Amino acid sequence: MPTLIEKAIFIDASDEQKKFVISLFTLQKISSPLFLNSDNPEEIARGYEEGKKTLFVSCGPDTTNIKDLLFSYGSIYLLPFEEVLLDLESFFALFDEQIFEKTVVTAFLDPSYTKILKYIFELFNFQLSHVSNLKELNNILEVSPDHLVIDLDMNGETLAKRNSTLSLIHRKIISSNKLSVNVIKNFNNGSIFNDICSPVNKICDIILSPQEYTVFIIKILHMNLFENSNLSLHTARQSWLPGKKTGNGEFKPLSNVFNYLKRPKSVYNTLCTTINNPLHSAYLKQMKLIQMKKNMIFWLKDYIESSITSEQGSFTFSTSETQLKEYGTVAV
Repeated sequence: MPTLIEKAIFIDASDEQKKFVISLFTLQKISSPLFLNSDNPEEIARGYEEGKKTLFVSCGPDTTNIKDLLFSYGSIYLLPFEEVLLDLESFFALFDEQIFEKTVVTAFLDPSYTKILKYIFELFNFQLSHVSNLKELNNILEVSPDHLVIDLDMNGETLAKRNSTLSLIHRKIISSNKLSVNVIKNFNNGSIFNDICSPVNKICDIILSPQEYTVFIIKILHMNLFENSNLSLHTARQSWLPGKKTGNGEFKPLSNVFNYLKRPKSVYNTLCTTINNPLHSAYLKQMKLIQMKKNMIFWLKDYIESSITSEQGSFTFSTSETQLKEYGTVAV
């Protein structure tokens, strides 16, 4: 199974920093990283390997040029050197962490944008596959992916074929217990009238631009990972955790954090009073790793949000109760 990070590149490191980093990587038995300079974009381009998940570490004060380069590559993992030093344990854990088997499919998206989404989803432990035509989409829907991100323009397919495909996806949502769908569109292309009159309102209640979707998915995946880590910890103490039994007898924790505050004594005793408690230690370790993951890509959220305000925004549909039952939710 692939690991989250396969390669590290340190940008603008001093000689002392290089020696220190090499000794750390040697101690961890990880291949030594590359050391490149931000004033030589061609050098960085040679160091970047297509298809190899790379974490860039900026050792200098100015990251503007680096961010522009990474965005153009679609290689979006970036950390300041100071943050690496603050949590070396989480940093090296990134080289061991494996990607989960839940599947996200992107359909008809621009290859460079697909690459960005691949980095985002895999950072939060989801596998991503891409399809570029109707035949590939039909085939992959048969294996029941967890989540679908589709470009409404579908690479210029005819209106009839687009509507037929949207109806197929709608039927798949109804027949599947897990498929969720998000729809994106470049609002500078095509006819918005044809789009809103199509069956798209049966599969998703909002159409986002690629920039808006990127910001949205970064925020929701981080929130979900944080909540799931809380739940995984609390599940280990089912004796005091508020929850319920599912139909097959399994225990299902309640996701609302306020449910934990109904019995604060037990929660407090578990999390706060015994520093050497293994549950406490595991929780802190996971929270630190999540924070590092967030920092790796939240620069992209700010980078994109600064350019969204001048663009046409999202389009939303009014939602009936029947549609609410049919929509999938983001499969996280």
